[in-house]
Amino acid sequence: MEKSTKYITLDICTSVLPLASNLLESGYDRLERCSSCFQELDKINASLISLTRREGKVGRSARELSLLLHDIFKTPSSV
Repeated sequence: MEKSTKYITLDICTSVLPLASNLLESGYDRLERCSSCFQELDKINASLISLTRREGKVGRSARELSLLLHDIFKTPSSV
């Protein structure tokens, strides 16, 4: 292990660290956007309750969307 650390130079660190930092920030940004999207979908789902009681196309569409959102919320993330 000692021999391999000899080859880590300041030049390598200055090249690799910005790339690693960008990857970490990118992952965090994606997580933030995903969380925000999930919160908005949850708000939509909550507002569908009154619409699902309606008759006709509005009620039918609201029930379909509610079922779809229910499937999204109950499915565990595989990421």
